[in-house]
Amino acid sequence: MTATVDPVTDIDLDAYVDDQIDVTRR
Repeated sequence: MTATVDPVTDIDLDAYVDDQIDVTRR
């Protein structure tokens, strides 16, 4: 992980985490 946060990568990461949480809740 680089020190510089890429807006696109950040959004992708958020979406990925949200997906993981959804799967865990189900």
